[in-house]
Amino acid sequence: MVIDGKTRLLGILGQNIDYTLSPEIHNFSIQKSKKNLVYVPFDVVGADIPQLLDGLWNVGALGFNVTTPHKSVVASLISSQLPSVNTVYRGKKGWLGASTDGKGFEKGLEKIGGDLNKIDRVVFFGNGGVVRGLLEYFVARRHWEEKNSFFVLGRRGGETQKCERLAPGRVVSCPFSLSGFRRALNGATSRTLVIQGTSAPLHGLGLGEFVAGLEGFEGFFVDLVYTTPSELLGHCQQLGIRHQDGLPMLIEQARLSQELWWGESCDYQQLAELLQKRINGQ
Repeated sequence: MVIDGKTRLLGILGQNIDYTLSPEIHNFSIQKSKKNLVYVPFDVVGADIPQLLDGLWNVGALGFNVTTPHKSVVASLISSQLPSVNTVYRGKKGWLGASTDGKGFEKGLEKIGGDLNKIDRVVFFGNGGVVRGLLEYFVARRHWEEKNSFFVLGRRGGETQKCERLAPGRVVSCPFSLSGFRRALNGATSRTLVIQGTSAPLHGLGLGEFVAGLEGFEGFFVDLVYTTPSELLGHCQQLGIRHQDGLPMLIEQARLSQELWWGESCDYQQLAELLQKRINGQ
């Protein structure tokens, strides 16, 4: 990669983001596509974001990704109609925002034969921003208009209420416990999707206490964590349950961002091999 006077800037805005794999993904893609771009991390606190957005615009940056905890703040600052954004790109008169969470998840799920149009129940572990983003995307599908389509296992009641407001009458709140998980899966079929959307595995909590709830489960399981997935994911592998970690979603999100920034995206398999080597320490 050669950086010269014509190189344009891309990056990711977040806080405490030393873990992010986005620079590796996008700089690899930039090199493959032979674009004169560079992608860097911007670790900032909320108070600095307005000035940073102005600065990036003024220096001609092409765009950037947004991660926790700045998605909602950036959406409001760029006057986006979305409640949160994870991708920002350059418009004619200012920044434009998009969320690639839902579409990225959907394209990732297809890698294990999952089709959101055929799913009739979704069980979420967690009720944070990423869960609400996916829920909002799912709700837009007309076939999920029936009651009790979504089950949310959350520790924070206030956050679950936000989920309930996104789908009035269709969200069932369950305790974050094995009994709550079993309640959510009662009557589940092969058309059920379970999504582990908490950061618990990253903090040494493998969620092994929920493993017993998977007995007899025949649907799909996705753990959005990709570096340290939960014990639930390993148990699904042992039982032959269709399963997936968070890498496919991450890669598809990145590819969708690239299409917004420069009109094409890097090959999925190349990015998957790159990240697997990174995670394996190669």
